[in-house]
Amino acid sequence: MLKNNYTKIKEFVNVLDDNIGVYIVAKAIDSTIYGIICTIILYLVGSKYALFLGIIAAMTNMIPFFGPIIGTIVAVVINLFFSFEKALIVLVVMIIVQQLESAILEPYFVGKQVGVPPIFTILAVTLAGKYTGFTGILLSVPVTGVLLMYANRFIEKERNKSIEDNVA
Repeated sequence: MLKNNYTKIKEFVNVLDDNIGVYIVAKAIDSTIYGIICTIILYLVGSKYALFLGIIAAMTNMIPFFGPIIGTIVAVVINLFFSFEKALIVLVVMIIVQQLESAILEPYFVGKQVGVPPIFTILAVTLAGKYTGFTGILLSVPVTGVLLMYANRFIEKERNKSIEDNVA
């Protein structure tokens, strides 16, 4: 019995490790594209330090949900030193780019790779943030992906068992 549990735990940890790796790579690709788009848009609207702010946006975008807010605040505050109007434009542009990123890029790169639907992502990050803090927020999406995978395996196993019982 102990060996059977060890095998299951080892498999779970290996799957979790793989899922975390996939999540980090997918989120890094998503964040890099987001940072490039932010840099280009900030440059086009005449923002000061567009390249620097694009890099900050890409780095903070790695943090689920709250990261883009931090990146936007940094961009707005830096632009406030130069012009209130420019800071307002940067705020609007960053919000629009973030909305497009979260609606198009993130589901494509992250959700598709990790296998977590957007509603589960929101729920996982919210609950993890409330109960486990920042580390939980960072790990919530890959852990949820693994839990969903095991839930799907269980449902499939029960479904097959039910079909076998009906046939017999």
